[in-house]
Amino acid sequence: MDIEYDHVCRPYVYQKTWYRKREIWTYPGSGFMETVSFGVEWLPEDEFQMIYDDKDDEFDEEYIITIPK
Repeated sequence: MDIEYDHVCRPYVYQKTWYRKREIWTYPGSGFMETVSFGVEWLPEDEFQMIYDDKDDEFDEEYIITIPK
């Protein structure tokens, strides 16, 4: 799994294949104007959780992402 940012500063998760990138998840909100960090926690099997912890605890977000087979 790799994480990149698109042209409006939204993170997306993708899996490299032998001929392209397979998108798994894209951040559903608008982009970020500042540097932000997402924590990653692996869950059982083929899932992981991405956690955005806002400095002011006003906009904390959690996303559970399933890796397709």
